[in-house]
Amino acid sequence: MSQRVRPIAVVIGVFAALMAPIVPGGAAAAEDATGSQTAPIQVPVEALGPMGISGVALLSPAAAGTAVQLLAVGAPADTTAIVHAGACDAIDPTLVALLGDVSATGQIQTTIPVPLDALTDGRHVIVFHPGLDLSTAVACGRIPATVGVADSGPPLVDQPPIQDPAAPDPGCLGVADWVAATEARLDRVSELLDEADGIAARMDVAATTAALASLEGELQAMVARQSQEPVPPAVGDVNQDTISAYEALAGATRLTYEALTFSTDPASSARAAAAYEEAAELMGEARRDLGRLRGECAVPQGT
Repeated sequence: MSQRVRPIAVVIGVFAALMAPIVPGGAAAAEDATGSQTAPIQVPVEALGPMGISGVALLSPAAAGTAVQLLAVGAPADTTAIVHAGACDAIDPTLVALLGDVSATGQIQTTIPVPLDALTDGRHVIVFHPGLDLSTAVACGRIPATVGVADSGPPLVDQPPIQDPAAPDPGCLGVADWVAATEARLDRVSELLDEADGIAARMDVAATTAALASLEGELQAMVARQSQEPVPPAVGDVNQDTISAYEALAGATRLTYEALTFSTDPASSARAAAAYEEAAELMGEARRDLGRLRGECAVPQGT
């Protein structure tokens, strides 16, 4: 399972765009050859570096290729979205398709002359660049592989750097159990975020608000359990930082729920998006801290 926090900060924007009138070639929902509706393929785009850009793209088959609807948060002026081959840690600089400038409105709706099947082979990414500087990437999202795609070799999956674990010390007593419990909670958060993103892509407001309410409830329960369980000496401040990440994400979820339920004004959406950006960074730090503890205390993977 991916350890990345999905960019649910743009759920409100997804609804605003998908529930508005769609111009021909848009990526709301497409009909397959049998005439049935097919859900768009969702591609979260996450920051590479400190700029804090995130977004989400919806890809659907179109007669002229692939219909793309893209929303971005925090994109500075002249930020360009481009489809490349490769993976987010090994981007092929060759341009596959130009999506456009996302900085003016934070949205792109276009159709590119590349079949969707060619993009969903697990070997293509959507990349944000500063202008047309293709050597610099500020955000990236891997287009997922879909069932039925012709085999063109194994998909390129981003791999974390391999680190040699340090020798454990007596202060690491209990760390393995603590890390396993905390990672299980973080994995559960990722599952709930994935579910909320998928429901949002189906334009089901009621189901999305229910998913957000469930997420907030589970986060509050995680805060209670993480606060009450024994904390090994080597954990130090990591336990409290993890609790703070749960609390930040719960607060952002509440803001998003309220924006979807009570208000759709831009200020409410902006507050929710900013809160999710901060929460996503804290959740990422929690993951990194767990990786560091595994190395320092020689905790084997899968524990």
